[in-house]
Parts: sequence; structure tokens; C-alpha cells
Amino acid sequence: MNFAGESRVWPLGRVRWPGLEAYVVDASPGRFEAPPRADHRLMIHLGAPARVKCLYDDLGDARVQTRGDIDVVPAGYAAVWEDDDPTSTMSIWISPSLLAAAAQGMTRSDRRSIVEPKFQKRDPRIFQLALLLKEEVVAENPSDPLFIESLGLALATRLLDRCGLAERPAPGSTLSSPKLRLTLDYIEAHLGGDIRLADLADLVKVSPSHFRLLFRQTVRRPVHRYVIERRVRRAKALIEAGGVSIAEAALESGFCHQSHLARRMRQVLGRTPSEVARRQDLS
Repeated sequence: MNFAGESRVWPLGRVRWPGLEAYVVDASPGRFEAPPRADHRLMIHLGAPARVKCLYDDLGDARVQTRGDIDVVPAGYAAVWEDDDPTSTMSIWISPSLLAAAAQGMTRSDRRSIVEPKFQKRDPRIFQLALLLKEEVVAENPSDPLFIESLGLALATRLLDRCGLAERPAPGSTLSSPKLRLTLDYIEAHLGGDIRLADLADLVKVSPSHFRLLFRQTVRRPVHRYVIERRVRRAKALIEAGGVSIAEAALESGFCHQSHLARRMRQVLGRTPSEVARRQDLS
């Protein structure tokens, strides 16, 4: 986990158990990036209300986060939070093996086995289980391992019950050529505005979670990453064509601010918009 900008972090405790990990931390405003992990993550807000923007692969949200709000980040998702206010949070990571054990013990007929991403989920039972786990993180004398194992299994079971899906594309399944063309054309036509996962899924008549997996298996990258790359390349083309400022190119390509374009262009192309403009002036 990495904090950027002016963020400062005050860890209050971190503990790992078999299949389970918990981390409690206070942080000042700033940007927080978490690379993809093999485990499912619950990010639980513990403190005062805070203005937060977050992004998980191809999903984004901006809101005021309040005590008890839960973000669900499935395994394999990259996550970014931009906090405008100080935050106090608890992260809980649940391993796929623990989730599988919970799924085996459930009596649901739909056999849920995968986790759906969620923003600001409210679930009193998950929150109470998390608070019990938080006590174990900060305790001088932790409880018996059997108690922790029971907490972890209860959390995994409730997570599947509230945020689980039975649907999963078969390995190797992809979007058909016509559906892929329809999707890519839609993205190109809407690069300057909002592109929502639900709208893309509706184009090809599947659920958002199904579409996300199909797109990744077809294009070999998440939808969000593909959209960012296309927006960067559109901005580059606008700058090279001349007649617009870097700020205008950023807005016309779907970036909210020139600095956002600069950060993304460096990631994708290894150059900044200013460097692209200077190179064009010299040619």
C-alpha cells in the first residue's frame, strides 16, 4: 500500500492469521494506492465523516464516507482512494481459501463463489464482526485462535451472502467479435464523457460483473485501464494536432484536470503532456 502527496499514516495495529489479515490505520488527507492482491478486501470506515473518491479497476465513486461504510474490493482489483479529509479505517483481507470454505458451508441454492465490488455498503453484521476483529488487532492478549477462525468464517460467509455472485464466465470465454466491436466503438464515442460499466454491460446484454470478466479475458486488461489508455492517446493526438491547450486536451479526452492527464500519460507513454507539446513544436 502506498500513500502519495502529503499523506501521513499512523498504523494502530496489523495482525495476520491463517486466511485472514486485519490492519487499522489513521491517515491525513491524500492519495492512497493499493495494487491488486490475491485476497478479497473490506475497507471499513471507522472515523468521522470524510470526503472520499475511490476507483477499483473500471468502477469509480465519490461520496462522503461515514462510520460503518464498507468498500468491498474483490481479489485481483487495483484500488485508489483520494481522501480530502483525515480518515480512520480498517482493512480486512479474506483469502480465497477461506471464502471457498464459507461457500461450502452455505445452504443457498445459488452456490455463490465470487465477490462483487461495492462502494459504501452498509451491513450492521459485517461492521460488528469487524469491530470484534479490531479488538483483536489492538489487544495485548489476543483471544484463542478458534475464536479468530470463527470470526473469519463468519465474515466470509456474510460477505458471500451480501456481496456474492454465482455467475462466472467459463475460463477462456470472450466477447464475440460483433460485441467487442460494439463495445470499443461505444468507448471511442464517449471518451470525453462518463463511461459506466453498467452501460457497457447493457450493450452486450450481460451483467456488469460478467462483462468485466469477459472484457478482461478478451482484451487482456481491465476496462478501466483500456479506457485510460484510449483517453491518453486521444489527448496526445489533440496536443500534437495543435490548436488546443493541454488543459483543453485533458477535458476533451475525459480527464477532470490537467494534472490527472499528466499522471496518466506518464504511466502509459512515459512522457508528460508538456514533453509531447515541446516535441511537436520542435518537429
